[in-house]
Amino acid sequence: DGGHEEKHAAAKDFLRAQIAKYEASQKGKDDHDHECSHSHDGHEHSHSHEEHPVATALKAGLDASRVEVTAEGSGCGQKLQILVVAKDFEGLTMIKQHRLVNTVAKDEL
Repeated sequence: DGGHEEKHAAAKDFLRAQIAKYEASQKGKDDHDHECSHSHDGHEHSHSHEEHPVATALKAGLDASRVEVTAEGSGCGQKLQILVVAKDFEGLTMIKQHRLVNTVAKDEL
């Protein structure tokens, strides 16, 4: 379906623009190129000092035991890799899980 492909491409373009906007907002801030590892709740976690706004939104909006957001690549080819483990997903199909993530993080995407 051509309309579906056009919507998908438009969504990707929108995400790329949001990522570029986020990266531009981070320039000049206290740079930390390293990651920190720490343990809480008996699990080891690794994160950068600046949490991606999408991760913050997902943690606030879902009953998630794990949220990871990684920006891959740079410029117009950049994409987000998002991993969420949440009780909210129980009984939902994969597409409904994706829609829930998009709805919860819509202001940051």
